[in-house]
Amino acid sequence: ARPPSRRAHPLARKASPGAMATQDVELFVCERWKPMCGWSEGNLLPTDRSAYRVRNSKKSCRTLAEAESALLAPGWEWEEVKDEGGQVVVWQVDSRGQQADGDGWSYSMNFSSKFEGSHKGGGINVVRWRRMVRTQFFPGGANSLIAHHGDMMRTKSSKSSKSSNAEINAEEKAPICQNVDLEAAGRIGRWLMEAVASASLHDEWCETSLVQLKSKLLERLSEEKVLVKNSSAGEKDPVQVLISSYVSSHRGVTTRMAEAFQKSDPEEANLATRIQEVHARFPSVEREAYAVLAIRRFHPELGCCNVEEDHECEFRPVLCPHEGCTERCSAKALQAHDQICPNKRLPCGKCGEEVRRNEHLVHGLKACPEREASCCFRGIGCQVVPAHKDLDKHLEDSTQGHLMLLMKTMIEQQDMAQALASRVAELEATCAQMNSAREAELRAAAALSALVVGLEAKMVMVEKKAAQDVKAASDKAAEELKKRTEVVEKEAKKRIEAIEKSHKTETGSLRSELSKHGSAHAKTADLSSLRSDFQSLKSSLETRERIESRMSSSDSVSAPPDGL
Repeated sequence: ARPPSRRAHPLARKASPGAMATQDVELFVCERWKPMCGWSEGNLLPTDRSAYRVRNSKKSCRTLAEAESALLAPGWEWEEVKDEGGQVVVWQVDSRGQQADGDGWSYSMNFSSKFEGSHKGGGINVVRWRRMVRTQFFPGGANSLIAHHGDMMRTKSSKSSKSSNAEINAEEKAPICQNVDLEAAGRIGRWLMEAVASASLHDEWCETSLVQLKSKLLERLSEEKVLVKNSSAGEKDPVQVLISSYVSSHRGVTTRMAEAFQKSDPEEANLATRIQEVHARFPSVEREAYAVLAIRRFHPELGCCNVEEDHECEFRPVLCPHEGCTERCSAKALQAHDQICPNKRLPCGKCGEEVRRNEHLVHGLKACPEREASCCFRGIGCQVVPAHKDLDKHLEDSTQGHLMLLMKTMIEQQDMAQALASRVAELEATCAQMNSAREAELRAAAALSALVVGLEAKMVMVEKKAAQDVKAASDKAAEELKKRTEVVEKEAKKRIEAIEKSHKTETGSLRSELSKHGSAHAKTADLSSLRSDFQSLKSSLETRERIESRMSSSDSVSAPPDGL
């Protein structure tokens, strides 16, 4: 039969605030499908774990009673929930956070510690599970832990038969007054919570592991021989000795070797996160109960030792009487808390109104009727600083004075306006002069620019004309030089031709004369004349060479320079 849904059956009883702590515990019921048999817990394979499992745990339970025992921490009790018909409901189906069908079953190929599956079965999905939830509560106080420890001792004594009932009753016996210093209890409770978190780093983290850690912590707080032995370790606080021994007992070989070689434990980096997780499953009421046991054993001076039922206990827990304050402390610490309580109402030093301590500053700045107010005519000369409650009366009584201040201010503003107007006129005249001077400068600059442009144009024209004149003069000189060269060449040619002609004539005459005269004397005289003729011919040739060289030099001069 399908268990009732958690949503369909609300809780019939609610815990009163502050009286106890409650929490929901989840449990997964696992089944496997088998041909011809269907779904059943009995179809689980030998390699599968048992049917009742917890998230992120490798352990499992065979029966529901075994699972309930593994999930119930010391001092906690299961809450009985009744449906609308008055029937007691033990476990309720709660498929929140799961992909489940209408009956709350999730399906998969195989089981996993995270229980992530699908809402559809069949095919390759041959395993399924259903999330069940039940509420448990912690009634509060150390008596529940003492009672649980007594049950544990009875169970051990029934197995070992070494402890007598008198010893067990002595362990369970406690003073009638269980009140302790709540400030010390809160501090030790935090130590114990951090110790549980540190110890949990060395094992798997799940609900059943936390229950085992709490049970072992309760055993440590109740084992007097172990505590006395560890108290000689030189620590200042024996509770710290207990915590060190408790955490060390959960460390594995790897952690101990890392410490031996002075290496950091990698799991310590997750301590802050684990503390938050433990804090969510280790409520303050439970921490206070464990702290009470620690104080009774190690710091009895921080607890009440009175065995009478009716007495004025200075360690009794009280709530701060001031409205809005939720501080819970011992009666002896109430006066010290009263001196710093932010919700205590104290009279205002100016108006006498009772205001909360943390609101005094805001009250003095914004709400106190006796606070200093600023007159709206202060900017024009009003020197009166009235109280905020008297501000309206001050404005009504000082109307004439305020009007006189307004008139004075208006006259001063008029005089200032006239002075400013004259100053503005002067500045405008100066500005006009500067503008006119600037315009004149701009005009002069424009004229200079135009003059520069004209001069540049004239310079271009002059350069062009000069180039043309130079070219014309060069052409004319070249032409004249060419003509003169031609004339010189013609004259030189005529002279050379005449010289050659005369030379030929003289040579012919000499040859004829030489042929006529055969004697030596005649030949000698003729040779002298011939020598003179030869000298004249040589001078004529030299003259011809000079003329030719002069003509060649005149040709080189007649060529115009490259730059013209």
